[in-house]
Amino acid sequence: MPALDTNILLRYFLQDDRDQFNAARRLIRRCVAKRLALFVPVTVFLELEWVLRSRMGFNKLRILGLMSDLLASDELLFESEHALIAALHLYRTSSADFADTLHLALASHAGQQKILSYVARRAFSFFAAPNPPQPARATRWCQTRARWRPQVSPAIRFRCSPG
Repeated sequence: MPALDTNILLRYFLQDDRDQFNAARRLIRRCVAKRLALFVPVTVFLELEWVLRSRMGFNKLRILGLMSDLLASDELLFESEHALIAALHLYRTSSADFADTLHLALASHAGQQKILSYVARRAFSFFAAPNPPQPARATRWCQTRARWRPQVSPAIRFRCSPG
């Protein structure tokens, strides 16, 4: 199973460089045609949010939409998918940035309920809920092959028409 780098996802979605978009689209279509799932590491998901926010100027709502659409794609398999879903939920419902919500979700899924950090040069700790909320329709890819399917914009689908 091939893994995707952040740049492939960015070029595919942003379409800001025609040659790189076409190359990314060909690569993704080739994998889809062979029925290969594409693996997305947690670090790629984290970097994607950072680039969209800091370099592309996307607001929180737009980032949440794009990342939710990615998680809904049948062709993608995510490292620590439940932690990513929990992190997006925390990001949506709190004032924390995405990196902090992801750290918290990953720690919680590893059985750690406390994160130590600094804010304004003062040490503090914050706690994860024992069972972070999960969307009711979310299921593990490896268990059922069923996927959580919110509305996905046509531009996001990997099963796009030839062209």
